[in-house]
Amino acid sequence: GDWIAVNAGRIDAEIARLEPNGQAAAEIDLSRVGRLDTAGALLLARVQRDWLARGLATRFVNVDVERGVLLDAVRERMPAEHVPPRI
Repeated sequence: GDWIAVNAGRIDAEIARLEPNGQAAAEIDLSRVGRLDTAGALLLARVQRDWLARGLATRFVNVDVERGVLLDAVRERMPAEHVPPRI
């Protein structure tokens, strides 16, 4: 589906339910992602960062050039660890 700001809350809730227990590696396949904006890229980059921090080798697959550029830009600007949003 579309990984865009309007869907971020729903996507974030779905991501929270993922538990890659016992796995050494994971691939995040973007082949079926529709639209991707900065909010969606941030969610994807956060999953990768958090899983890597837990020792799970995580990489994106089926990423076109445009999305790769967006993901790289988002990852470069992310903090090294999860920082909860201010309310």
